[in-house]
Amino acid sequence: MPVRELTPTDALAYRLLTSSAFGGSVDPDDPAASAPLSPGQTAVGIDSAALPGGAGGVLAAAARIRHDEISLGGGRVRCGGIAGLAVHPAHRGDGLFAELLAAVLARCDEESLPVSMLYPSTPEIYRRHGYQVVARVETLEVPLVDLQRLRSVPGRRTVPVTAASMPRVRALYEELTAGDNAMLRRQGPLFPDGLPGHGWEAVLLVGADGLDRGYASWTRRRGEGPGLEVHEVLGRDREDLRALLRVIGSWSTVTESVRLRVRTEDPVLDVLPGGGARPAGGTVPLVMMRVVDTAALLTARPAPAGSPARCGSRSRTTRSPQAPAVPRGSSTCTWPTGASAPSRSRRAGRHRRSRRPGRRPPLRASRARERSCSTSTRPRCCSSAAAPSPTPVGWDSAPRPTRPPKRCSTRCWPAPGRACSTRSEPAHPAPPRLTLRPLPRPTATPEHSTPWPSCTSSTER
Repeated sequence: MPVRELTPTDALAYRLLTSSAFGGSVDPDDPAASAPLSPGQTAVGIDSAALPGGAGGVLAAAARIRHDEISLGGGRVRCGGIAGLAVHPAHRGDGLFAELLAAVLARCDEESLPVSMLYPSTPEIYRRHGYQVVARVETLEVPLVDLQRLRSVPGRRTVPVTAASMPRVRALYEELTAGDNAMLRRQGPLFPDGLPGHGWEAVLLVGADGLDRGYASWTRRRGEGPGLEVHEVLGRDREDLRALLRVIGSWSTVTESVRLRVRTEDPVLDVLPGGGARPAGGTVPLVMMRVVDTAALLTARPAPAGSPARCGSRSRTTRSPQAPAVPRGSSTCTWPTGASAPSRSRRAGRHRRSRRPGRRPPLRASRARERSCSTSTRPRCCSSAAAPSPTPVGWDSAPRPTRPPKRCSTRCWPAPGRACSTRSEPAHPAPPRLTLRPLPRPTATPEHSTPWPSCTSSTER
């Protein structure tokens, strides 16, 4: 089943497919329905006519790849955002989802997008293809009565956000979220200049010195439920967040509660007053991510120049951004002064020799401890001082002499003719061997019919 890149003539077929999968309606006679897709993204799909029983002019499956940038470890990395992935009901169950997603990941690799990210409706089907949940965006329902209790913050004032002040809001977002992971960098053709539209409003918080301190954005909703949906509340410190929440609390004259979107470990959670906030109903939006190119991802994540690091058991130094790139497959580890690094063939040869057919397997740990120091491959712990040879113990000989007074650090007995000298751990003397001597057999007498005493009691005697 061939996967091809969609053209502007496929815009109507793609919008009809996504409206059927995710809800909504599209009027084919509306000129906006046939308008090309937004720039900054790539759309791919599978034609229904290429499948058995398919129809022309219909897409069996399609998806969009957004060319985004996200923050990661203090740096920025390009990201392929998967959006609008849908399969036509007539072609579901034929394996089109897996084939389309594999083509999407291959396209991300071709376009140098080392990370793929999406907001799934069903996480399980994406875990099979390597995606994992990295964050979640929760929505809280906050009663405005709690926000009214917040005290005013001196030295702060709010101004409305217009098209002229929108660059200041974007600059604040870039500054305040630069240290967070997996946050979108709102730049490029997917985020045009000017106000976002669709009822979006915001206020800008300014300090007494004229410095922009933060902002809050929301959308007014109609109908039942919370009448205000708050998108973001960002500030430089707790006082800034408190001042912005107090502004949101001023909506209590027209609505009773608001829906507040918060991130994982959002600082605004430490400022919310009272205990009236509750999780809003509905599904929890998850953020899933998959690494497409590990080398490119690690290259995009900066590290302080000259910072020490470890590579296995050897030390290395982090490469400076001005240093030339290290070719793929080579190592940046440096061996200590005076030591020569073994060749790759020598390092690999040790493993090959241990797995060679017919070769004796290595000793286990328990057997290795029982080996003599003289035959051990570890650093020798015994000196060459001769130890007295033990005297054979006979039937009537003297007790056996004690063991050597020291034992080596490997806790193994020294070989014959050697004595341990590196560890001053006294050995416990062995108990003397008992000397067995035969007792003389008594002569039989009339009083004792047997040579040994009888086993009768004293009363019977």
